[in-house]
Amino acid sequence: HKMNVLHWHLTEDQGWRIEINQYPKLTEVGSWRTEKDGSTYGGFYTQEQIKEVIAYASQRGIAVIPEIELPGHSVAALAAYPQYSCTGGPFEVETDWGVFKDVYCAGNDSTFAFLENILDEVFELFPSEYIHIGGDESPKFRWEHCAKCQKRIADEGHHDEHELQSYFIQRIENYINSKGKKLIGWDEILEGGLAQGATVQSWRGFEGAAEAAKTGHDAIVSPTSHAYFDYGLEATDLEKVYSFNPIPEGLTDLESKHIIGGECNMWTERAPQNTIDSKVFPRILAMSEVLWNYPTERNYDAFYDRVQNHYKRLDQLGVDYGLETIPVHFNSEHTDGEFKITLKPGTKDLDIHYQINESQVFQYDSTFSVTGTNHIKSWATKGLKTYGEAFNIDLYQHKGLDATISGLNEYYEGYTGGGDNCIADGLRGTTNFRDGRWQGYSGQNFTSTLSFETIQKVDSVITSFFQYNLSWIFMPSKITVYTSVDGLSYFNRAELEPQISAKAEGEFFEEFVLTFPEVEAKYIKIKAENYGKCPDWHPAAGSDAWLFVDEIRVY
Repeated sequence: HKMNVLHWHLTEDQGWRIEINQYPKLTEVGSWRTEKDGSTYGGFYTQEQIKEVIAYASQRGIAVIPEIELPGHSVAALAAYPQYSCTGGPFEVETDWGVFKDVYCAGNDSTFAFLENILDEVFELFPSEYIHIGGDESPKFRWEHCAKCQKRIADEGHHDEHELQSYFIQRIENYINSKGKKLIGWDEILEGGLAQGATVQSWRGFEGAAEAAKTGHDAIVSPTSHAYFDYGLEATDLEKVYSFNPIPEGLTDLESKHIIGGECNMWTERAPQNTIDSKVFPRILAMSEVLWNYPTERNYDAFYDRVQNHYKRLDQLGVDYGLETIPVHFNSEHTDGEFKITLKPGTKDLDIHYQINESQVFQYDSTFSVTGTNHIKSWATKGLKTYGEAFNIDLYQHKGLDATISGLNEYYEGYTGGGDNCIADGLRGTTNFRDGRWQGYSGQNFTSTLSFETIQKVDSVITSFFQYNLSWIFMPSKITVYTSVDGLSYFNRAELEPQISAKAEGEFFEEFVLTFPEVEAKYIKIKAENYGKCPDWHPAAGSDAWLFVDEIRVY
């Protein structure tokens, strides 16, 4: 499949995975974490094992580029050597997943000496011309409250902590360059000014790669939308990967030459080894073809047929590949008081079956209609075998289905939920906020107005919001419902605050039932106030909070 570079991410908040002789505590302390059930998890690669991996890869024409994360995602290192933090600790290797506010202190010269000594040992191990230093998701909270970091900002004539991060990266890059190596960093290294010879790896979209290329910097393109293979198929399936164009739109031919490659990312720390094959294959087949052949015109059906033939080779190699896509694609339209349901097989050669409210099983052959609130279960078979997992959906009948949606704030392009009308289409989101049904707002309130053709009698509005605070997603601080007859004068009908604490762990949604005495209304306005900034106790304190909404039901 011609994958000729292994980007090896070796350090994180949850574990330090590379032996450094000068700093033995990095592995003695930093490579082990105590899980919430009391068990211990961890380990690391010895320098001898790393040499074996590099030699094995080299024999196969594969370069290995190490990543030593800085200045953020460094809690495991700080657990071992807390003197290189802003507070002095103490710290423990993280067991949770997300972004954490404790980072390397940028105002302490000893921090840079520590990192340079680590890099010296890394350079001795890895012959690659590149080294990846991360640079992503580094909250500025500690720097904002650190006297040494604030003095550094003043002494260097910087304006803010973003420029301090640029100083940090550029200082590290100067050291890397002095050793004859080149720096790669995630697209956050663009903030505050890009180091002179840095290569940008764009993961938050295509914009970082485009910005880098336009300023004469090389870029690697690996956006979450197409390239993250630890994501589920509902977010990134085989066809989505095959549609990947690594050259951002709007670049000139000269600028396009700075796009030096793409990458498929498989974050394995939480993925048991027996699941890796099914996540990587067959999607890596699509990535290989679009990066190496770069077809300007793509025929997915023809590619799909070739993949079916390729499975014979993977079988011979013992690759436990997974599915091409989710088994069943679901679509519903509400007209004349009915939901018209269309089910589409995820791939060719699939038969679809369904049940309504756990009744008789039907084989799907055409669009069908249901009225009222219903639970629909559908699944696919390929030959005599079930293909993937069953698909379950609840459809809610309510007055808002016939309304026109307006007045929305700008939602994030990666979390559209299906567009403006998704918030009143009868579909509820699941506990997977990447399921395509949630609409996401970063640092913004949610506002929406539902307008009807005629005056309606209403007495309640039910909304649901998602929370997963480790991904910075919080419940709204308050929800308010207003009604109007003329679209000019609005009256506050009900307010609610969340019952779930912002500190509650896990992924879940809360349903808000706002009731009021029956009124006549032609317009209903809903406002949900964003939590604002991640609070001081949060690992990403000071960062914009996310607000995720799915369905507004009107009765």
